[in-house]
Amino acid sequence: MKIHDSTPRRIRGLGDVVHTLAQPVAKVIDAVAKTNLQNCGGCKSRREKLNQKFPL
Repeated sequence: MKIHDSTPRRIRGLGDVVHTLAQPVAKVIDAVAKTNLQNCGGCKSRREKLNQKFPL
């Protein structure tokens, strides 16, 4: 199990911040509930919209 990815990531906006915070939560939910939230297509589109609307 990989704990930390050492690849530097460029945070482009609020969507990237939300993604960074939500992914560990989604990972736990996926493990417990046997879902696939980490690969949600809706999540990707919301991330891009938030990045466009609230860039850093």
